[in-house]
This record gives sequence, structure tokens and C-alpha cells, in this order.
Amino acid sequence: MDSLRRRLEELELELTRKSVEEIRSEMKEKYPDSDFDDDLLFLVGSISPNPPEMDKEVLREAVDKVLK
Repeated sequence: MDSLRRRLEELELELTRKSVEEIRSEMKEKYPDSDFDDDLLFLVGSISPNPPEMDKEVLREAVDKVLK
């Protein structure tokens, strides 16, 4: 059941996800003097909320998914 819930959360995030260009534009408005890495911007919104102690594991999975 947990895997089904997680998959549904992933699908929801995919449907509501902004493009990298939209995120970059939004961030540039707020922080005009900063540069942003497109690979990191791609991960924005791709990771569902998790307890902090799971951060390393969740980030590894997200990066692995992007690199595949």
C-alpha cells in the first residue's frame, strides 16, 4: 500500500511540475544576481515531502532517476 501511495504522489508531482525554464525565470525574479544549475532546477518539485532523516536516500533516488 505504501508503494501505491508513493507512486500516486509521484504522478501528482509530475502533473503539477513546472518546467525548468519557468522555475529559472521565477528564481531570477527573486534572486537576479544568482546563477542556477539546470540539473538542480530539474529536481525542483520532483521529490515528495519526506522526513529529514530520509533526505540523503530520497535525493540519491531522485538523482539516479534523472541520470537514467
